[in-house]
Amino acid sequence: MQEFLGFALSDSMAPLIFLNVQDSKTVQNFTIVHELAHLWLGESVINDLQNYLTLEKSESRKEEIWCNSFSTEVLVPLDMLRNEARSETQTSDIKRLVRTFHVSPFVILRRLYEVKLIYREKFDRLWKEQCSRAEPTESNNFL
Repeated sequence: MQEFLGFALSDSMAPLIFLNVQDSKTVQNFTIVHELAHLWLGESVINDLQNYLTLEKSESRKEEIWCNSFSTEVLVPLDMLRNEARSETQTSDIKRLVRTFHVSPFVILRRLYEVKLIYREKFDRLWKEQCSRAEPTESNNFL
C-alpha cells in the first residue's frame, strides 16, 4: 500500500497539516508548502505520491494544479531558477539545482518542464534517469 505524503485538515479555529516523517526532508519541504496551499483554499485533503509523479494525473484537479504551482514557485522561484539553470540541462545540473533549492530532483525536473526550460523529450529522459537511481524503498522520497 502506498503511504501518503501528508494531509491538511481545514478548520477555521485549528487547521492542521500532517507530514509523513518517514519522507526525506526535501519531500517534507514540498509537502508542507503544498498542504498550506490547500488550507488557504479551505480544503481538507490527503496527498499521495501518485498524484504528483505523473504530469497527467496531477492535471486532473484544478486545486492540485494550483497547489503544485504555488508550491514550486515558493520553493523554486522562477527568477532564481532562470538565473541558476543552464541552457543545456544535464544530470549534473539537476544535482546542483537540488542542492541550491533543497528540493528533490523530481521537483526540479517538473519545474524546468513547466516553465519550458526543458522540453518533454529531455524531461522524460532525465525523469527516467532519476527513477533508475532511486531505490525501490525510496519510492516515497521522490518529491
